[in-house]
Amino acid sequence: MESSGQVEPTQPVNTTNDSFVTDSSTVDVSADSLVYQISLAVILSVITLATTLSNAFVIATISQSKKLQTPANFLIASLAITDLLVSILVMPICVLYTVIHTWTLGQIVCDIWLSSDITCCTASILHLCVIALDRYWAITDAVEYSKKRTMGRAAGMVATAWVIAISISLPPLFWRQVKAEELTSCSVNTDHIFYTIYSTFGAFYIPTLLLHCSVRTDIRRGSETDPEAVPQEGGEETHLGSPGHQLPWIRGVHNLSAVREARHPI
Repeated sequence: MESSGQVEPTQPVNTTNDSFVTDSSTVDVSADSLVYQISLAVILSVITLATTLSNAFVIATISQSKKLQTPANFLIASLAITDLLVSILVMPICVLYTVIHTWTLGQIVCDIWLSSDITCCTASILHLCVIALDRYWAITDAVEYSKKRTMGRAAGMVATAWVIAISISLPPLFWRQVKAEELTSCSVNTDHIFYTIYSTFGAFYIPTLLLHCSVRTDIRRGSETDPEAVPQEGGEETHLGSPGHQLPWIRGVHNLSAVREARHPI
């Protein structure tokens, strides 16, 4: 009989192979993560570069051609400048932060980056509203607004957009606390409910409502135009300044002049 106190021998565990498999899987995951980060960095960098170059081309085109220096194009150039600032001040740091998922640039750069992000992005949205309002007034009150559509008025509209954008970006700087430990994340403090409501309405909801109303007006006015204003022969669209796309009262003047010339030829 076997004694009850005798311990049966156990099979040896092959820890070497298990650790090798674990290390191999860790290396594969790390390699996949590195490939993903590199791919993401390249794609976002290309988008940033394309944004910078395209807006720079718009600014250069309008600044070099005097024929394009009109109040309407002034608003477009100002929008291009705003988007250029976004691509220079905001997007490169955003690419870095998105790829590594950790903030490594310190508190001061974080505050500057957040302020630039909120200010420039809000100003860009408000520029779209300004352009939409300019288009709305040009359609609904063409005769009177053509007299008021000056470079000074366009500059005033741009200045108003920037003032609103700055007023939305400044409040977080007053209650942001400097942390003693190392900063690993950079984001806007959303604990203040009144600021959250104020900023979202000022930067998104109200501009969206203005854009929606102006676009609906453009579409409605476009559908009410004379059928003769659609394409000319051959299916090609006419230029915006051609008689086919002119306002009804302007087309009436052209038609009246044509009748007079037919009755009283020179």
